[in-house]
Amino acid sequence: MQRQVWNEGWKGFEDMKGNRMKTINRRRVALKLLSLVTAGLVWSGSLLPSAAGVLLGADPGAIETVRQYTFKEVGDLAEINSHDIIKQEADLAKAELQEEESSTSFQIAVFEYWYNGGDGDETSSAYSALYSLQNSYENAYANAVDAETALDQLKPKVRYDAEDLYIALIMGEKDIALQEKNLEIVKTARDLEAIKLIFGKSTASALEAAEQKVKDAENSMASLRDTQAINKESMRIYLDLPEGAAFALASPPELGVFQTVFKEEDVQENALANSLSLEQAKRNLEDLDQQIKDYDAMGKSTQSEQLSISARSTELSYAEAVSSLKSKVVSTLDALTTAKENLAAAKIKANRAEIDYLTSKLSYDIGKLTQSGLLSAEQNKNSAAADYEQAGYDYYFASQKVSLLNQGILTN
Repeated sequence: MQRQVWNEGWKGFEDMKGNRMKTINRRRVALKLLSLVTAGLVWSGSLLPSAAGVLLGADPGAIETVRQYTFKEVGDLAEINSHDIIKQEADLAKAELQEEESSTSFQIAVFEYWYNGGDGDETSSAYSALYSLQNSYENAYANAVDAETALDQLKPKVRYDAEDLYIALIMGEKDIALQEKNLEIVKTARDLEAIKLIFGKSTASALEAAEQKVKDAENSMASLRDTQAINKESMRIYLDLPEGAAFALASPPELGVFQTVFKEEDVQENALANSLSLEQAKRNLEDLDQQIKDYDAMGKSTQSEQLSISARSTELSYAEAVSSLKSKVVSTLDALTTAKENLAAAKIKANRAEIDYLTSKLSYDIGKLTQSGLLSAEQNKNSAAADYEQAGYDYYFASQKVSLLNQGILTN
């Protein structure tokens, strides 16, 4: 029954190959468009920076017009320029070429088998050779399909990573601005402590502690700048910009309404059903089972026994992969719950900081609070507001992770 394709001709084979050729042609068109984009012949978006956006990577002394990118544009360009995408495109092209070569070899072998008097004897050497070529073709076809599926699943993951990086850069600039202000505050406090020491109103240990706060703030600033520099270079890869090139990011759009409630059993079911790695493992098990039956029919007991051992090992690996994915679903849903709780807590903290600042301002206006006390309250308010904004983005991306997992796509 398995070999009916040999006896019924090549209708099914040609239909299957025709579908693959349509896909290959679409891929070639896509690659042509990609070459036009990278050559600068296809362009979209505004060339003018937005006053509300964030300019990144520019020389402070330079006057230049830089390209501003929106949240959506960054995701779109990342799907084109990501190194992972480009590598997967190459893997797909290689798999498609191997499929074409394998299909040609198989067609010729089938023709020669019947032309030379093949009688379907499964124990003959000619049949074994043809069987091997069929397996090679089926594997090549499956590899090409898998490579295309992997590319399709990689694109939303890359978009997720690019959008996450976009927000990281936006918030990174805000964090640096806050830290600059904090550095000013601790430096002022240190200078005041030094003056107080001169007049005998402080101690050397107090000044030393104030100096340490300055060093800690400077170290934090350096760490923030280093992280921002790394993130900028990562973004330049997505945008296909040369090293050190300036670019601007528009203020991110309102997140709007997004799904935040998921049923664990539904996510489990969808993740298992859509996982490419599990599908490959399952198919491998089925292929091994069929090959064992075929070898038994051919009287090849040694090969059958060897494949049986491989099948048992593959079954264990498959079971472990299923268990691991189920655990991933649970931890991802837990992270979503935690993000929701963090958002609620950050909102309360931001509201309290706002009230504390207003209270401090009133105290300052009537002379009951120093200017440094007011600056500290203002810094706390701005910091809490930034934390609340970040918590909102964290909640959004935690939700997106679950949505991707629903599609069988794992994120970092």
